[in-house]
Amino acid sequence: MRSFRLLAGVVAFGVLAACSVPTTAFVERQQDSAPTSPGADNATSPSAGPYRLTPGGNEGQAAQADLQAPAGPFGADFDANAAAAAAKKGGGADAESWAHSIVAAVHGDYRADVAALLNFTANIDSGREASVPKGTTGAAAAPQGKRHVAILLDASGSMKQAATPGSPGTRMDEARAAIAEFAQVLPADAGASLRVHGDQGSNSDADKATSCASTRVVYQGNPVGLAAAARGVKPVGWTPLAAGVAAIAQDIPGDAASAVVYVVSDGIETCGGDPVAAAKKLTEVGSGTVVNVIGFQVGADARGQLRAMATAGGGEYVDAQSPEDLKRYWTEEAGVLDWIRWEGYTNLALRDQMLAERARLNSQSDEFEAKLRSEGQRGEEVLKLLVADGSMDEGLRFAISDLLEKRKVALIEWVTSTRSSKSAELEAQLSTELKWVEERGDAQRKKRDSS
Repeated sequence: MRSFRLLAGVVAFGVLAACSVPTTAFVERQQDSAPTSPGADNATSPSAGPYRLTPGGNEGQAAQADLQAPAGPFGADFDANAAAAAAKKGGGADAESWAHSIVAAVHGDYRADVAALLNFTANIDSGREASVPKGTTGAAAAPQGKRHVAILLDASGSMKQAATPGSPGTRMDEARAAIAEFAQVLPADAGASLRVHGDQGSNSDADKATSCASTRVVYQGNPVGLAAAARGVKPVGWTPLAAGVAAIAQDIPGDAASAVVYVVSDGIETCGGDPVAAAKKLTEVGSGTVVNVIGFQVGADARGQLRAMATAGGGEYVDAQSPEDLKRYWTEEAGVLDWIRWEGYTNLALRDQMLAERARLNSQSDEFEAKLRSEGQRGEEVLKLLVADGSMDEGLRFAISDLLEKRKVALIEWVTSTRSSKSAELEAQLSTELKWVEERGDAQRKKRDSS
C-alpha cells in the first residue's frame, strides 16, 4: 500500500522541482497502484480510492492552510502554455505528483479573501437608549418611520342610546368627541383613517342584509381631518364587526412602519361574522399591526367577545363605562403610540440591516468561490495541453482531474462552512437586538399599566 499526498501549500516553483517528497499534505489517496505517464507499466486509471484531507488532522484547518498559501507563478497572470511547461518540471510518474505540480503553477492568492471572511463583522445595531422615545409623547432621537392609526367606529343603531342616564348626548356623540380630542394629540406626521360599519339601512330585520354589508372608510389622511369625518357618521344599523375589521387591511398604507387599530363598539357581532378570526388575520398584513378594542358601555356577553378580539389582535381590551373613561384612554394612548412607533420602526430597521449584512456576506463569499472555480478551470486547461503534447494519456489525465476537483470542492466547502458560521452570528446578533427592543417596550407598557 502506498500513500500519496498533494501539497496544500504552494512553495517556490524551483524548490518544488528539486524536491521529490511534498512537505505539506492536502489530499491523500491510498491505492495499490497509480496511473503513470505513457510507456509506464500501469498507464490506466485505477478504481477510485478514499480521497480525503490530511489524515488525522482537521479538514477545515487543512483547507484554510491551503487557501492561505502564496500564489503560484500563473495564479494571476495565467498563460496556459507557460503553466504547462512549468508543470512538466515538477510532474512525475503518478497522478499525485502531477496534480501537485499543476496546483503549484496555477494556485491563486486567496490570503486577503480568507482574512476578509474570517474577520467579517456584522453591523446590526438598534441604537439602544439613544433611539428610545424621550418623555411621554416626545420624539425619539433617531428617525422612527411613518405610523398609521386606524379607527373602526361602530355605527349600529344602539350607538343612538344616551351615554349617561338623563343626558342628551348619545354614545355616538361621546365617541365623536373622544376621537376629536385624540386627533389633537396625535403627531401631525402620523397617517390616520376612520372606517365605520353598520351605517347603512336600519336595525330592522328588513334592512339587515343591507346594513350587514355596510362598511366604508370615511376618512384617510393626517389626524387633523378625523374630527370632521366623525361628525358625519350616523348610527342606524346592525353590527357587521368582522367585516369592518377585515376591511381595515385596505386602509393601512404599505409604507407604514407601524399600524395601530382602535375598534370602538358598544356591542357584539350581529351579522354572523367572526370578529376574533378577523382581528387575528389583520395582524398578518404586516407593519407590526396590533388591534386594540374599546368596549363602550357593553354588557358581559359583548365584553367577552371584544376581549377575545383584542387578544387575537395582539392588543389590549379597555372597558369604557363612561365618556370620561373613553377620553382618558385615548389621552394615554397618545404617549403609548410613541413607543409602538419606535418598536415597529426599530424592528424593521434591524431586519433591513440584517438583509444588507447578509447580502454583503454572500457577495463576499460568492466572489471567493468564483475565484476557486477559476483556478479549477486553469488546471483543466493545463491538463488538456499536457495530454495534447503527449506528456500523459487520458487515463492519467482523468485521475489528475479527479484529484483537482476534490481539492476544489474541499476549498469551496471551507468557504461555505465559514459563511454559514458568520450567518449564524448575524442571526444571533439580530435576535439579541430584537429581544432588547421587546423588553424595553414591555417595561414601558408595564410602567404605564401600573400608573
